[in-house]
Amino acid sequence: MNKKLIVLSGKKRVGKDTVANLFNDYTQRKYELRAFAEPVKEIVSQVVGTNSYRLELFKESRLVDVNGIESNLTIRELYRKTADFYKELLGEDIFAKLMFRRLAYENYEFPRVIVTDMRFKVEYEQMKLLDPIFIRVKCRMGNMDTHPSEIDLDDVPDSDFHFIIDNTCTRTQLKEQIQAIVKKLRI
Repeated sequence: MNKKLIVLSGKKRVGKDTVANLFNDYTQRKYELRAFAEPVKEIVSQVVGTNSYRLELFKESRLVDVNGIESNLTIRELYRKTADFYKELLGEDIFAKLMFRRLAYENYEFPRVIVTDMRFKVEYEQMKLLDPIFIRVKCRMGNMDTHPSEIDLDDVPDSDFHFIIDNTCTRTQLKEQIQAIVKKLRI
């Protein structure tokens, strides 16, 4: 098991980024955060003319009029359509390949990485080659979204993950779950 690479999976709004940030509060050495969606967010940021941090704050908001661009899509929907477009053009595994390449390229500078957004089987299969720590983050929020990014990993059993984090609890209880994982892994 490669303790220098942690891969988080979970549906939208379950707290994957929160979990990643909390890991860094408790590990001996900090992990760099990476996401499969980073290239998509950068493309959308360039097209819309707003930095990706600002877009992330309002990703459930509609693009009513942003820098002269009008659309009834939410930023999240624009991310999805952009990703789907590139996958159709360049193959379903394009973002998995980009992540794999990035991890190899940055390994010296960032030897410890948490990938915060594994959503697809093709990403799971690619990451398995690196033998990471797989963590599924769950939260019972009644997510009825049927986009492939929300359901593609549904048939991958919990037993294929090293840890399951239940984020239906208090922040203190969430921290305790993460501390227990850090202690068990001795990271």
